[in-house]
Amino acid sequence: TRRLSACLRDMDYFLRYASYALVAGDNRILDERVLGGLNETYKSLGVPTGPTARSITLMADVVEEMLVDAGIPAGPLVRAPFQHLARGLAEANVRNR
Repeated sequence: TRRLSACLRDMDYFLRYASYALVAGDNRILDERVLGGLNETYKSLGVPTGPTARSITLMADVVEEMLVDAGIPAGPLVRAPFQHLARGLAEANVRNR
């Protein structure tokens, strides 16, 4: 469906911006470029943000596992942008109830 396609596209978007924030060492880009208008967009489409927040957390698990498998120590720094996104979306999900 159209909504599923949009959600899958957004996961790619979240991964890309989490990578930017990680390289920049600053999560504020996520507030400005992602979380700012996304909550309203999801709300207008009737898409709950809770499952998206969970998906971002699962994506962080996969990224961390891939880094460890490559011999790169993954720690809180790697998870931080994903947690920031997930927390922002989860808060929006609670506010919209």
